[in-house]
Amino acid sequence: MLIEIKGVQFENKGAELMLYSIVEQIHSRWPNAEICLRPRLKSPYLKRASIGAYQKLHLAKGNIDLNTLAYWIPKKVKHYLKRVWGIVTEADIDAVLDASGFSYGDQWGPHCLDAIEKEVLRLKQHKKHYVFLPQALGPFDRNELQTKASKVFTNACLVFAREQQSFEHVEKLSSGNVFIAPDFTNLYSPEADASYRHLRGQVAIIINSKMVSDKNTNSYWREHYVNNIAQIMAALIEQGHKVFLLNHEGEKDQALCESLQAKIGEVDIISPDNANDVKGIIKQCSFVVSSRFHGCVSALSSGVPCLATSWSHKYEQLYMEYQVSDYLLSEQHFEEPIAELLAQFVLKLPQIRVQLQEQSQIYKTQSNEMWQKVEAQLTSLNL
Repeated sequence: MLIEIKGVQFENKGAELMLYSIVEQIHSRWPNAEICLRPRLKSPYLKRASIGAYQKLHLAKGNIDLNTLAYWIPKKVKHYLKRVWGIVTEADIDAVLDASGFSYGDQWGPHCLDAIEKEVLRLKQHKKHYVFLPQALGPFDRNELQTKASKVFTNACLVFAREQQSFEHVEKLSSGNVFIAPDFTNLYSPEADASYRHLRGQVAIIINSKMVSDKNTNSYWREHYVNNIAQIMAALIEQGHKVFLLNHEGEKDQALCESLQAKIGEVDIISPDNANDVKGIIKQCSFVVSSRFHGCVSALSSGVPCLATSWSHKYEQLYMEYQVSDYLLSEQHFEEPIAELLAQFVLKLPQIRVQLQEQSQIYKTQSNEMWQKVEAQLTSLNL
């Protein structure tokens, strides 16, 4: 069985974490399965090769999609390409596991569904199977998106919404194949490299360039985000905490880290090369302040208290699930000096950890149940 893992990359550590989580489950549930990835600028060849992935030849650019031609390539030629060059096509793939995170909905416009609509329908026609792994979906209020989304989700093999709100967006556009399941990286628990042990017990600040981008519809955060994070860092340092900036993505987040470093002074910027180190570092922190969704997931699922900021509904839903909505920061929290809130949060750390450990076990069980559904579906198809 050849499985394409879609929607992942190596620069965004949340996307990389999803990739490693999927690979771990594939090796566990289908030991003889092979994987492939599409070449992308943020997924360079050596990174793809390091996890044993074949290279998928994607015959599409913009609105032009020629992947249907792959089905006309002679078997001998496809076998040669795979064995000698490590190249596979859509015609070689048995199933797609889509872990795009948050890429389908009004916020992204119709282009986000144009290509996926063609792909899902073509795969179904050729008896191949498309699974949307847990992710934030929707809303789909625009008529043109509703039509496309309905075709996509109705013809997919399985669709997993990451929370209730996403489920409601998709359920009415599907055919009973939609389920709710939490973010599946909660099952993946790597350790950080020994070179990061000096960070144990410190406070990680994980920023997000999307907080100040047009993707964030909240004008307050776009205007005040950097200053508010600087206030938090300054208050924590004054209260005696060791604080560092953890770059969870790439150049844009690095630029924000450097801006905050210039405001605060002596504070380290940690930019690990891989997602395993990122999650391992988060697991050993005293607590975390995160604006990256998977930074929040990595903390909460590991029992590490986490204050967060939000730029989409997926944060609100996550914090409702873990029953820690009080720790999702809003503009109201900054109407008074933030130091008192931080001090009260620190006093509650022991009980928050206990609560998170209890909730984490519930969601890990649900993630296992999700994978069991995927395993049963693919097994029933005799792949």
